[in-house]
Amino acid sequence: MIAFSRTCAVFGVLALVAATAGRGTLAADVPAAEPAVPLQAEDERQLVDRAAALRADAGQRRQAAERQLTQRNAACQRKFLVSSCLEKARRDHMDSKQEARRLELQANDIERELTRRKRALDAAERERRAAEKQQDAQRFRAQHEAQAQESAARDADRARRLEEGQARAGTEAQARQQQDAEKARRRAEKVEQARQRAEDAQRQRAELDRRVEEKERRKAEKAARQDNAAPGAAIAK
Repeated sequence: MIAFSRTCAVFGVLALVAATAGRGTLAADVPAAEPAVPLQAEDERQLVDRAAALRADAGQRRQAAERQLTQRNAACQRKFLVSSCLEKARRDHMDSKQEARRLELQANDIERELTRRKRALDAAERERRAAEKQQDAQRFRAQHEAQAQESAARDADRARRLEEGQARAGTEAQARQQQDAEKARRRAEKVEQARQRAEDAQRQRAELDRRVEEKERRKAEKAARQDNAAPGAAIAK
């Protein structure tokens, strides 16, 4: 099934090229479908080689067309109908150049589609990593809050049991109970201080996460602007 999906991905790119080649249409004018599966290394190499072969074929056709035009122009000078002969040579020369251009456009389409797929996969990977990072941060905060709550609950339970024991001790231990109550109060203060510190730390982590997410968002926007500018520059060339 995986091999079949990979084969479909390769033929999907080639089908897109074939669809544009018949009309001489640039890839920028044809909406490309999202890749169902990422291309494997050998599949990508196959497409790269295909584009290189198309460019090489186009170059050879151009060179042959120029040679043939020179030869036919010279031959036409020896014929009776020189103008008609030269016009036929010129038309044939233009047809050959148009065929070479068609092959170059096919190569361009393959390269653009490979670039688009790579950018889409890179963007998906960035989104996946960002989501994982956010989930890890949420789990860490939840665990820390749970630990702080458990610690506070244990301290509160110890204080409660201590107070109950003091109450049962009777009047002769009243002074000691007061001392113990004071100790419990101080412990409660420490618990409250610890809770406040935990909240402060949580707010600091939340602010840090926000800054990191903002930084990642700006980087992603910058990368997206650069990616959007790159196809335009390629077409202009």
